[in-house]
Amino acid sequence: MNVTVAAGTATHNLLSAIHPDTVAAAPVLGDLVAANGTPAWARLAGNTTATRKFLRQTGTGTVSALPAWDTLLAGDIPAHAHAESDVTSLATDLTNRPVKGGAWAVSKAAVINASGQLDGAAGTATDCVLVNGSSAAKANAAHTHAATDIVSGTLDNARTSGTASATASTLVLRDGSSGASFGYVAANNQWAYLDSHFQSLESGAYQTVGGPFENMAKYSEDFTVATWDKNGGSCSASANTTAAPDGNTTADTITAVTATPIIQQQVAGLASGGQYTFYVWAKVASGTKQVSIAIVDNGYASYLAGPTSITLTTAWQRFKITGTLAGGQTGLWIVVRQFAGNGDNWNGGAICLWGAGLQQGNDPKNGYARTWASQTAFIAAGIACGAAVISAKDNAESPLRIYGPGSNLADHRLLEVTAGGELILAGGTGNGYRFAELMGASNPSGWSGVIKVKNPAGATAGYILLYSNP
Repeated sequence: MNVTVAAGTATHNLLSAIHPDTVAAAPVLGDLVAANGTPAWARLAGNTTATRKFLRQTGTGTVSALPAWDTLLAGDIPAHAHAESDVTSLATDLTNRPVKGGAWAVSKAAVINASGQLDGAAGTATDCVLVNGSSAAKANAAHTHAATDIVSGTLDNARTSGTASATASTLVLRDGSSGASFGYVAANNQWAYLDSHFQSLESGAYQTVGGPFENMAKYSEDFTVATWDKNGGSCSASANTTAAPDGNTTADTITAVTATPIIQQQVAGLASGGQYTFYVWAKVASGTKQVSIAIVDNGYASYLAGPTSITLTTAWQRFKITGTLAGGQTGLWIVVRQFAGNGDNWNGGAICLWGAGLQQGNDPKNGYARTWASQTAFIAAGIACGAAVISAKDNAESPLRIYGPGSNLADHRLLEVTAGGELILAGGTGNGYRFAELMGASNPSGWSGVIKVKNPAGATAGYILLYSNP
């Protein structure tokens, strides 16, 4: 800092080294002089940034500190009030966002009123605000709708043109008008099938033989039987060791005996070229286990589906896989196995299986039919009162079949009434008999008639003579 001396003939630098109470420095535009901690006068550089700054200085209560340039913080400005005129464009802002005052009491809702203002709708806490800004008490919870109000959904599909007379022991049936109408009939009187507009009845759980409801796998909950092949003893099965998904202790434990355990079942009598889904519930007692499921062709030459790796946990899971038979093929294998190619780790230890099934199609019903040696389910003994009517859906389907493990026939039939009215009996240890028709007898004389007997396939095997006067 230079000052003019008293004589007026020279200048003097206040921040020169010749002054012991200053720190030598060359002055720059905007600099200030402040005392430092020496103490000595020192140059305080000006604010060279484009941001407006103010000098900030905070002492200890006893000693001051060097000032420094800083911006204002919110806490630097004390609480204060502003006149409306201090707020730039306040009137314009309020015009663009008009808020009507005096309406914001408890339980009011904000609406845009007829003037375009944000207003509080009048009413009470239980009112409903309407779209026009008015309010009204909410309607009673009990109310009705016209049928035209329901445009889609289960109710529309199930009740169109139907009656509302559903009571205990009645069944809902679809009539013949392109599936559009439903009605109720008594469960103990199915004459509606014969003499009214009702044309079909489908009832019962997934126990029906044939089609997508049928489980074509045998012994769905008993993996200990020989029907479930263990691939030369690669694994062993223990029956009824674990609670199954239905809560009963009917799930089996399958324990690896070799490093490549395989449990599988061969299923025959399928539709040529048909699509089939194999499903099974599986879990482990602890931890996790990776295994594979597959469908293999009847000659065990190639996979029709899989092997697909699945991860078993301690919770029951339903796994499935779908494959398609080639034309001319009518059999396949359903398989649960260790497959190294998938990185499986069931080369030791045990898994739990339950509820195996083979269903025609791509699992269209998500159904499960429990099976034993035959494909129909066990039903506990009981008493049925009243007449029973059994009707076939067409002239090709048998209206009655009875299966059982004691049958000597390949498909375990005990009795069948064919679509043509012929009676098939398993016939003990033989190949079964098919009683076809009652015919007249011409030779030898004295006999009143004969009963034609066929084998189960329909070829005539012989005749039983009926004597009129034994």
